[in-house]
Amino acid sequence: MPTSAVIESQPLTTYSNQTWISCDQTETAPNKWGYQRCVTYQVKNQDSKDYQKVLDVHEDVQVIDENIDAPLHTSDSSTNADGEFLDGLVLLGNSANAIPANACSILKQTITVTGNKSPIRVNCLRFGSTDVTITDVTLNPSQCSKPTYQCN
Repeated sequence: MPTSAVIESQPLTTYSNQTWISCDQTETAPNKWGYQRCVTYQVKNQDSKDYQKVLDVHEDVQVIDENIDAPLHTSDSSTNADGEFLDGLVLLGNSANAIPANACSILKQTITVTGNKSPIRVNCLRFGSTDVTITDVTLNPSQCSKPTYQCN
């Protein structure tokens, strides 16, 4: 039974008037400024061993606090046969000034897989002007709330 997900890699790509390409390379958009972090997760079982099976993955996102209109979306995908899946965390604008230096958006991200009632991962995401911070709050999802996480 899949019980958790760990981050295997999370490379950061920055854009300065360049064509953005989504992590899964299915979408593009010209003339973008900002960044994207392509996070690869590995699903684990109750013994912390790789869960190597194709699973349907669902993501729910909730706004905790923000001072910018960051992209808020849920998505559905699936793992590959090795139990890995990809999540693109993106903050882009249409000009060099589109993302202010004090940009902040804090989101609670809950990831579930088909057949599990409990999430396999809960993240508190903090999008800033140049990068996103990922904090695993799976053991205490209520921690991703104000005042613990807020934009100042």
